[in-house]
Amino acid sequence: MKKNADWWHNEGDVTCCDLCPHACRVPDGKTGRCGVRRNIGGTLFAENYGRVSSVSMDPVEKKPLYHWRPGTRVLSFGTVGCSMACPFCQNWEIASWEPTIVLREMTVRDVVHLAVLHDARAVAFTYNEPLVWYEFVEECSAALRNAGITVVLVSNGMIRESPLRKMIPFLSAANIDVKSFDPDIYRFLGGDLETVVRNVELLHAAGIHTEITTLVVPDISDDIAIFDREIAWLASVSPDIPLHVTRYFPRHLWTKAPTTELLLEEMVRRAKKVLRYVYAGNIDHRTDSRCPDCDALLVARKGYDVSIVALRSDGTCAECGRRLPFIQEDKGTRHP
Repeated sequence: MKKNADWWHNEGDVTCCDLCPHACRVPDGKTGRCGVRRNIGGTLFAENYGRVSSVSMDPVEKKPLYHWRPGTRVLSFGTVGCSMACPFCQNWEIASWEPTIVLREMTVRDVVHLAVLHDARAVAFTYNEPLVWYEFVEECSAALRNAGITVVLVSNGMIRESPLRKMIPFLSAANIDVKSFDPDIYRFLGGDLETVVRNVELLHAAGIHTEITTLVVPDISDDIAIFDREIAWLASVSPDIPLHVTRYFPRHLWTKAPTTELLLEEMVRRAKKVLRYVYAGNIDHRTDSRCPDCDALLVARKGYDVSIVALRSDGTCAECGRRLPFIQEDKGTRHP
């Protein structure tokens, strides 16, 4: 089901991809760094178009999104390919399109039908990097919006500004994985920090509900001084943006010992000095949300066991009336 890709141009006999900051110059017969956008005779094709590796109905907290429709479930789709090459990747088999991966072909209509069939109020594009699935995700997002179903993006944020702006009107929420706040680390992982920072700021400014995840990986993102720069930047965008500071476990090519809970707790403590909502992930602790004014328990969480306590449907605290950065009902299509 390969399809002519969007966002590319030719320079003489060289095909140049314009989707992400890598700006791959793709020889005939080869793919860019994502492994899914291939040059065939001077035309760039999206080889993963309509090809699905994973479909699941997940708790929205698994994305993770804690302030967007807490306690609900979201129909989630993934494909293959990625614009980065993290050696600790949790989903490396689909990110690198391993030969053992079985793909199911689906149309845009199939995605909408499946969402309606399962009474899904939201669909997430996740698991691998959904932005390398750009053409299919954009078409599905437009069709889902037309059907009254909201769209969630779980991404590394590695996309150029123009294609992201084109997709923004169809999005309701996003979780962006900020790997580190060190440009050199980003280059080592095959990414670009400046692009990710710009896109988080763009999503927030466009009114998309945005949450951030940082996986604390030994020798990658466990430097406290670098983490302090990340939280200072995030607070400058908005202290209300939720930050998920997540424990790493050995995976793929990275065999360092798991993040210590002591380090994770210290990073959460430091982040809470400048951000109002900070959550530890991948540990067996409660991750409740509390009102920053009166300390009322808004949402009680233990794993994926979630209950609404003092959070009103209009996003205010039932105890003191403070307006809070929680969304329980989407208000429709947003525009940049």
